Amino acid sequence: MLDGRDLGPMMAAFYTKLQANGDSPEIAAALDEARAITDEVPSRPFLDVWFRNAEEGWAVGQFNLILHTSDGGATWEPWMERTGNPERLSLHAIRGAGDDVYIAGELGLVLKLSPDGSRFDSVQTPYPGSYFGLLGSASEVVVFGLRGNTWRSRDQGATWSQLPTGVTSAINAGIRLSDGRILLVAQGGQVLMSHATGDGLTVARPEEIGAGFGLLQLSEQEALVATRQGIKQLTLPPAKE
Repeated sequence: MLDGRDLGPMMAAFYTKLQANGDSPEIAAALDEARAITDEVPSRPFLDVWFRNAEEGWAVGQFNLILHTSDGGATWEPWMERTGNPERLSLHAIRGAGDDVYIAGELGLVLKLSPDGSRFDSVQTPYPGSYFGLLGSASEVVVFGLRGNTWRSRDQGATWSQLPTGVTSAINAGIRLSDGRILLVAQGGQVLMSHATGDGLTVARPEEIGAGFGLLQLSEQEALVATRQGIKQLTLPPAKE
């Protein structure tokens, strides 16, 4: 088991060995960061984890914190030198979209796993504010965050179009339902849903449920949302074209 007390020493040992085999500015910066984590009281949180299959997965977190596993989580390897994130912005969410893997973070940061699977490269998006989450499918990736901003790419991150939400509070969580619709929940308590085509986000529940931070689909008719007031149940409206 890996926790905050073990994280810094593990990362420092990893990058010390890597530096001995060949120095680079990226490795040197990662080693400095690992030593700083070692000297701190354990306080840097992981913010998301995602597995591509039973063996390979990533955990991401504050200040470019990222680990990779290829053995189902039995062991973890730091990947801080493998991100196009020189400013060490926080990594808020990681998800797959078809064969691609994306990370969303602070100040408009979006990263995409390289074709050879060795690093996460920066992807340009139109919005400079922070993204708090993302969701994807074989045909598209959607990122969402501050001030209701929700953006979609249908060409693997090359271009982006905005999905108007009609809300100004942060979008904290989102999922793709089993029927293909997108369900989002905002800091202001609004629940938003797309049409079956993935377009046209509208308010799915008129009354506010309180700030929402997580979503889980239970069935075709029901979902759960995590709020500051606890877990609440949502009745999902029928899909409309």
